[in-house]
Amino acid sequence: MVDESVVAPVDSPSDEPSGSRAEGSAGDEPTVTTPATEALPGPIPLDVGDALVSPEATGDPGAADAAAGLDSAIPPPNDASPTLGCAAPERSGPNDSCYATVATLLSWFDARQSCRSLGDGWDLAAIRDDRVNQFLAALLTSEAWIGASDRDTEGTWVWVDDGVTFWSGSADAGSAANGAYVNWNLAEPNNLSNSDCARIQPGVAGTWADLDCAALRSAVCAGPLH
Repeated sequence: MVDESVVAPVDSPSDEPSGSRAEGSAGDEPTVTTPATEALPGPIPLDVGDALVSPEATGDPGAADAAAGLDSAIPPPNDASPTLGCAAPERSGPNDSCYATVATLLSWFDARQSCRSLGDGWDLAAIRDDRVNQFLAALLTSEAWIGASDRDTEGTWVWVDDGVTFWSGSADAGSAANGAYVNWNLAEPNNLSNSDCARIQPGVAGTWADLDCAALRSAVCAGPLH
């Protein structure tokens, strides 16, 4: 018969799960084991040109800073359009054109050549509305050649910069072509002494008169904004 008083007691199961505490002496802080988790994807590489840059993949400690500065390194698009105008001593007119005066007294032919030498789009001034006519009358101090002539066909006056007819006939029996603006002085154009070129007369309310193309006058030129 076994003496129950000497039977060794059976240890009770521990309340702590196995492996939840590391081996060691009593009183050691418990070591918590974190369950393994699925690795999170790294940052999406930046597409710069044809190269893919991943700061973590390069192993370069400064790569992340370099990547962060890419946006500031790329200059913003330049949407500003250049401002067009007229260079001194040119004057800006009311029709988005530049005007220049030629003080030297020249024939109409030489005056036209002087205007055209100023650059592309420049010629003796054509006057197609009253605003421009008043502007030039105030700008000039003496008679000046303008870009009108009937040299090709007597009585058919054209603006030479584009060949458009603005007047047909004489002073007595003429009229503006297709409602074009004209500002002939009284009894003009009269073709006196074979006058085939036009001048503006600032001292006579900016009216126009014809004159022999070989006569010497100053000139007014017109050209594009630049």
